[in-house]
Amino acid sequence: IKLAALVVAAASGFRGGRIFPAVFVGVALGLMLHAHVEAVPAAITVSCAILGLVLVVTRDAWLSLFMAAVVV
Repeated sequence: IKLAALVVAAASGFRGGRIFPAVFVGVALGLMLHAHVEAVPAAITVSCAILGLVLVVTRDAWLSLFMAAVVV
């Protein structure tokens, strides 16, 4: 639901932040991936998902790397 709300808000010209919703979706995606593949630790799946989503949203590799490191 949050991802759909982010897409609608961004398409309608919302000028708010996009990093926090991307981190939220990254955590949810990482936890879902960990639930399906339990051999991979949750910290790795969550940090990789956050890294990927923040990188897609911001197109800033350093910010994505630091955000993934700080959250986990």
